[in-house]
Amino acid sequence: MSFHTANISPVSDEKPMADTPRRIDIGFLSGCRYFAYEAMEDIAALWTGLQRDCVGTPFQTYSWIKAVVAADCPDQGDGKTACFRPLFVVGFVEDKPVVILPLAIRYAMTGKLLTWLGDRISDYHGPLVDRAYASRLPDNLIEAIASLIHSAIPQIDAVHLTRLPASGPDIAKSSLTNASVLAAEYSSHTLALKKDWKGLYAAMRSSKSRQRLRSKYRAFKATGRVSFRRVRGAENCLTAARQILDWKSAQVEEAGRRSPFGTADAPSATRMAIEAALSDADNTSLRVYGLFRDNALTAGMLAFASDRVFYYYVSAYSPQLDSKFSAGIQLLTKTIELAARAGCDSYDLLIGDEKYKNDWADTDVALFNYTRPFTLKGRLICAALHARFSLKKKIMRTPWLDDFGRSTVKTIFGQTARKARLAAREPSRGDKAVSPIQHRPPM
Repeated sequence: MSFHTANISPVSDEKPMADTPRRIDIGFLSGCRYFAYEAMEDIAALWTGLQRDCVGTPFQTYSWIKAVVAADCPDQGDGKTACFRPLFVVGFVEDKPVVILPLAIRYAMTGKLLTWLGDRISDYHGPLVDRAYASRLPDNLIEAIASLIHSAIPQIDAVHLTRLPASGPDIAKSSLTNASVLAAEYSSHTLALKKDWKGLYAAMRSSKSRQRLRSKYRAFKATGRVSFRRVRGAENCLTAARQILDWKSAQVEEAGRRSPFGTADAPSATRMAIEAALSDADNTSLRVYGLFRDNALTAGMLAFASDRVFYYYVSAYSPQLDSKFSAGIQLLTKTIELAARAGCDSYDLLIGDEKYKNDWADTDVALFNYTRPFTLKGRLICAALHARFSLKKKIMRTPWLDDFGRSTVKTIFGQTARKARLAAREPSRGDKAVSPIQHRPPM
């Protein structure tokens, strides 16, 4: 098999030139010709066209990946090289694009690692596949594509692809002795929906539980004018999202975990990707929902929505809100009802070990990590990744180690969390509302 490499710059330790040619023919697989691109704008039209009728998740949509590229260690513009280079692999049947894989060559541990783009940000990874072509997708797609890329760009030392859903291309049957396929540290959690909301809700919760939650909602409504709605408009969405992420960071750090969202002053790549996506005119799937009291946000949720699946991403509520109202569960129930009545087939709570996810979901979805070295340096990188992963899982499964880790994080970040709670004080009736958003229908 020959590879046409004249159209892309090689991976080197030097900073890539800004005007490098953009495409490489990496080979042919199961009736599909694959090319790798360096620039998203070169494939914007075919990407947005493919995602109109595809198999995939919102984490592979053009607007989300564009936000991830902007947020996840971009070039600083001061002579420093970005810590990764995007590599977008597109498969064509004749002239029709049928597969897109958003990948990156990441500089890690003095080597070059092939990973998913945004591997630390997105909950699900995998290809975006044309719906009509999905049944013809080869079982070994991920492994075969990795081999094609390494043959075309031999400077890559290893491949490390995380959070592959069990429902995606089958990598668990890898025949390569040097490849490792391990269950990820977390599973994801889903709930099957049906339009009959009353029947669905009755099947999920006892009559006593439903009555208790209704009583709490009535008590909440007695404190002011309460409404649940979708937030509209980019500026309003950004205001609400920043408040939600501030609340969530404080709650996570108070529980002894390091927040994946950072702070407003020191935002993480995840927070920057969220804000970039909400600011993007091309964004069609990332949404913000909230419970409002007297037009002030008291609890909010970031979610992805498609025609068939509603993806719960992150939610939080004001620390000043009385816990007796169960605002988090109220918001969760409202969005499940919204998704069911809208005709969604599934409510996806995504990854995590939170108890409420297991309580509400009816199915756990296994996720896998795929690791494979190509060079001696790659073996060392893979060994280090495996050791770190094993240690993390051991800590998670050993109560005293987990407790020690939580207490250490609380000691380090406790003061930050307390300051965030004070800064995020819910306004009183006479104060200006956090997000003065006019009432609109929720969807």
